[in-house]
Amino acid sequence: MNVARTHDFALILRESNALPDSAQALVEGLGWSDAERVIRLLGGTEIYVPARRPAPDHWLSVAVGHDVAQKLAHLAGGEARFPIPRCHAALLAARDAQIRAAVGEINRDLALRYGLTERRIREIRNRGTPRQVVAPRLWD
Repeated sequence: MNVARTHDFALILRESNALPDSAQALVEGLGWSDAERVIRLLGGTEIYVPARRPAPDHWLSVAVGHDVAQKLAHLAGGEARFPIPRCHAALLAARDAQIRAAVGEINRDLALRYGLTERRIREIRNRGTPRQVVAPRLWD
């Protein structure tokens, strides 16, 4: 999934209420920005976390940063395999909120940025806007 990065991604995720419980532990242990990076890079997988703190050249340190890898090792508590939640619904909710908040941008630019079709961008934007229904006047 190609989700564009923005500075308010964590804020949108917090407000979306779509973050699964399994991801809450990551957020509490790593903080929002580090948890976002781990979920984006490794979401939906089980990673091997060494019982000791990973070295700076360990694949996990290289992938997410040495500080984050050390936090993950502490969070995993010495377990060999640690599941990273995918957070698909939360990422989609955040993406859709970003698209709806992009007032003034044209659908083509948003479609290219998010890897979607213009039709899908219109659907997302229209879903976020309440439609006004006008009832026909039957009597005057």
